[in-house]
Amino acid sequence: MKICSKCKKELNKGDFYKRKDGYRLWCKKCEKEYAYKWRANNKDKWNSYNKVWKKNNPDKIKDYKSRMYNIDNGKSAINKMKYTHGIGIEEYNVMHKGQEGRCAICGSRKASKFGRLYIDHCHGTGKIRGLLCRNCNAGLGMFKDDPEIIMEAATYLLNSKAKEQFDKATKESAA
Repeated sequence: MKICSKCKKELNKGDFYKRKDGYRLWCKKCEKEYAYKWRANNKDKWNSYNKVWKKNNPDKIKDYKSRMYNIDNGKSAINKMKYTHGIGIEEYNVMHKGQEGRCAICGSRKASKFGRLYIDHCHGTGKIRGLLCRNCNAGLGMFKDDPEIIMEAATYLLNSKAKEQFDKATKESAA
């Protein structure tokens, strides 16, 4: 047991970050609260530091992304899926099998560069709708998940195609 010097609570050692000579003085919760407030009050400093750090540590960024997004990598990807969407690997695999490993919109088997389909969800409710390829997932995002805009885009494309066919038929009959 250890007492946090900030909140004065007696906590397990696992509730403190480690350092070379033992444990930090503040508990993880107090450390996170302080860091969040500091970043909010020092946005320019934080952004500048972050930009330099990312530039100087491309391997760490690549490793982090690999661990967080590659579902075959295990714990990190599963934790991210659980945290972001509230599902574990079992639920993902059931959805994936139910869709036969295909995008729910276009039927493509194209996975992301990390080897999985994207989990599509309603941004208003957080409810999962299905698994999508990168293009379909990005497309829905570009259309702000608004069915009316998507229908207008479909109508536009259909009208454009009909006009092309009409123009082509008109040229052929004139020739």
